[in-house]
Amino acid sequence: MKEPLRRIVKIHNKYYDITNFVHPGGPVAIMAANRRDATALFESHHPFGDRTIMDNILKKYEMKEECEKCEKYLLPGENENGAIFDWEETLKSDFTTELRDKVKKHFAQKAAERGVSFIEATKATPQRWCEWGAFTTASAWSFYTMLYSQSIFWSWLNVIMFPSLYWMSGAMFHDGSHFAISQDWRINLGFQYVYRIFSNPLDWLHQHIIGHHPYTNIHNKDPDLNHETNLIMNKNDNPVRYTEYTNWTTKHINQEKRFYPVSSLVLLSSTIINPLVLIITKSYNACVYEVPCGIKYKVLHLADIILYIYLVFILPFQIWSPFYAVKHIIIPYYIFSGIFAINASVNHLQKDSIKGQNKNWYIHQVTTANNFGSHYPHYYTSIGLNYQIEHHLFPTINHCHLRDIQPIVKSLCEKYGIPYHHTSGYKEAIIGVYEHFREMGKKPVGADADADADAKE
Repeated sequence: MKEPLRRIVKIHNKYYDITNFVHPGGPVAIMAANRRDATALFESHHPFGDRTIMDNILKKYEMKEECEKCEKYLLPGENENGAIFDWEETLKSDFTTELRDKVKKHFAQKAAERGVSFIEATKATPQRWCEWGAFTTASAWSFYTMLYSQSIFWSWLNVIMFPSLYWMSGAMFHDGSHFAISQDWRINLGFQYVYRIFSNPLDWLHQHIIGHHPYTNIHNKDPDLNHETNLIMNKNDNPVRYTEYTNWTTKHINQEKRFYPVSSLVLLSSTIINPLVLIITKSYNACVYEVPCGIKYKVLHLADIILYIYLVFILPFQIWSPFYAVKHIIIPYYIFSGIFAINASVNHLQKDSIKGQNKNWYIHQVTTANNFGSHYPHYYTSIGLNYQIEHHLFPTINHCHLRDIQPIVKSLCEKYGIPYHHTSGYKEAIIGVYEHFREMGKKPVGADADADADAKE
């Protein structure tokens, strides 16, 4: 019988063989950490756990070999050795300690009021489930009306309404990927496949969970800053200039005018192109190396992509005329993708939130994120992404609770003099994105005079 692949992780400069560890988060949690420096993942997903209990569990799996010998198990680019975050300072800082304690007390009180466990108190509430049911029912009605209404007006109106309502019902996809719906990992994973239209789950694991969340806005660590480099070997020559680390050329001039039309194709990228590139190159956006897995998972991954292509882009043209296939599938698909692109970009691509890096992981998560709008209606139209700061600090907390802990976070930021970015709504947030890309598209002072010629070559 073939020996299973060893699953090795590095946490706080210690190595652990967790091949036989049964994680409460299920196999997805193990896959995310496997062969990586998982310190940031570990800390962000266990902010309220008893440190003594967790340390005792980890000790059972600690590897006795010298660290130098264990490094060979890590994937490329994973041996950080404290170069990105200072975890001793992070965990001992007054801001981190007070933030964790106050949020923990908040949920302890909620758990006592509801008569549930502490962990359950951080997951989806009955109200959250009812809201999901309402939006799901509304999106199903809208889809039916789009297809079968005898009124041209109502049919075309729902070409716009359906993707909007489906987007709002799809909040469960995002929560599920962060283990934030339920304590049962099967439910969390299941909802990612219910809303498979959002993204390929394995693609999302690399982009969002492993890359973006732990290393927000960090050059060559956050895949969201490298979306256009999945087939480009030089990561500093990104066609879109997100930060000053990307080499400037004339192709970046007026990039703000192209950003949203192009980024509105994000679904094609996250559901088909990037997953295929991941299989071929074994890296995601030239930032995150592929999760080590057997041939069985690769075959299933490829089958999932092929099935998606058939159901979305082939089957509709087989059962309908080209006009109806475009009307009922392609146009709503692009609108949905555009909504996705807008709500994803306004949270981090602001001039104040994309600059700088703090060695304190918690402070870094605050300063690199941007909240926008109010609870009504922005919470629903953004599926909770308008509470981006709170979400990045505590990703495993369901979005339905972020409104309650937002005052705690904001008051502590004011107390410790930490910038807390908040724009009034979509208009100001989108303008901020445009201004940032316009600034990045300008020729930097002192740039090589031959940049124009290089770009043409």
